[in-house]
Amino acid sequence: MKDIDIRLELHSNYLSSFYKHDPDSVIIDELGICQGSSKIDIAVVNGHLWGWEIKSEKDNLKRLPSQIQYYNKVFDYVTIVVGRNHLEEVKEMVPEFWGIMEAKNQKGNSLSIKSVRNCKLNPKIEAISLAQLLWKNETLEILERLGKDRGYKSKPRRALWQRLTEVLSLEELNSEVRSYLKNRKGWRTTDQQLVLSGG
Repeated sequence: MKDIDIRLELHSNYLSSFYKHDPDSVIIDELGICQGSSKIDIAVVNGHLWGWEIKSEKDNLKRLPSQIQYYNKVFDYVTIVVGRNHLEEVKEMVPEFWGIMEAKNQKGNSLSIKSVRNCKLNPKIEAISLAQLLWKNETLEILERLGKDRGYKSKPRRALWQRLTEVLSLEELNSEVRSYLKNRKGWRTTDQQLVLSGG
């Protein structure tokens, strides 16, 4: 069982059953976060930011501690999908608010994914890390709309992101980020969108 096997199963069956007919949901493969310091295997963007990380039987867990730190800064919910050989170790490694699912090979070489632990709302989101999901022009557009852009139009991205965290609550910032991620045109037209649409 490899990463791609679990990814395809998640897309074609599990995630599509929830989000295929939901126009308010966007699914993104390999979403970079924290200025490229890490990336999540799958992100679901709708009323929340939900990250899905895959650790197949062929993977190791060396990067998981750093991934935990980065994912906790951004995602409202996180679920990790693991092969059986990683299950017990992952239970000890990930925060209690992370969801855990187990991927298992069935007879006939089919794959099943079952829930082991439901996820809970992440209490550790950092506003600046969330703001970094926005492009510079998007960040400036929000500040202009709020009338908070004076003296910032020529500033670097970091200053714009910081300004945004000062004028928006975490909830407001989360909403703005989700809106821009969902409405970017011609961005991340990936294979999973074809899977979900039946293409």
